[in-house]
Amino acid sequence: MSYSLHNYIWIDYVLFFYFYSVFGWMLESVYCSVLDRKLTNRGFLLGPLCPIYGTGAVSMLVGLGWIRPLIESHIKGVPGYIVAFVLVALIGAIVCDIVEYITSFLMEHLFHARWWDYSNRKFNLHGRICLHHSVFWAIGAVFFIYILDPIVGGFLLPLIGGGFKVKFYISIVLTSILAVDLIHSIISAISIRKIIDKLKQFSENVKKLPDTVSEGWKDLGDRFTTWRKDIPDRFSSLVGGRDKPIKQDRLLKNYANFSERAKQLFSDAERKLDEIKHHFDDDEML
Repeated sequence: MSYSLHNYIWIDYVLFFYFYSVFGWMLESVYCSVLDRKLTNRGFLLGPLCPIYGTGAVSMLVGLGWIRPLIESHIKGVPGYIVAFVLVALIGAIVCDIVEYITSFLMEHLFHARWWDYSNRKFNLHGRICLHHSVFWAIGAVFFIYILDPIVGGFLLPLIGGGFKVKFYISIVLTSILAVDLIHSIISAISIRKIIDKLKQFSENVKKLPDTVSEGWKDLGDRFTTWRKDIPDRFSSLVGGRDKPIKQDRLLKNYANFSERAKQLFSDAERKLDEIKHHFDDDEML
């Protein structure tokens, strides 16, 4: 059964967003659970959905939904199928790359940390997107337009009875749940960001200590001792403790850039403090 783009109304896109957010979360969680050999709750939110997949799906519906019927109506037979297939794959990869890049950019500037980084892969753009993932996006776009959307839009969506009113009420409930989860998740992520920002400042201050040697070693020692005491207890939990809140613990496991950055800053500061301590010891021996 075919279900063309022009049959959709705005409330359908809202439901598609939630469906594909959950569907994407399930696929990614299963994939990561198999790799990690343990159950893994993927995603930024606490609930079972990844909005980036819902956003990508709706973007593909709007950006790709018209390609197949348009091309196949103007180019008949096998050539039309081939041209439509190639364009869906190509434009689908571009649309998904744009969504992924913008999402990475916004989250990095909001939380001061990379949630994913492809810098170690060939043909990447600022570490936010890469050719390797673009290929998967292209395959996913073809699967989405030719298989998944006809099933979801042509079969599952009509199963929701009651018309617009029922769809609207369902959307209100889902949006309310998402809003609560989103607020909770943002607060948790920002708290981690504050920890890392403070640790970064502490590390930078420690590195500047040798430049302030004219203040005298005694004053210098008092300064870095004060800075060291200023590290919240949460730093230690961030880099390996067990007393992290459940939400923060999951974020740190799923997005290793947070904890790796904290560990590196903490290690740098500790190393510099040890160097200065040796200066004190040598000075006392003299």
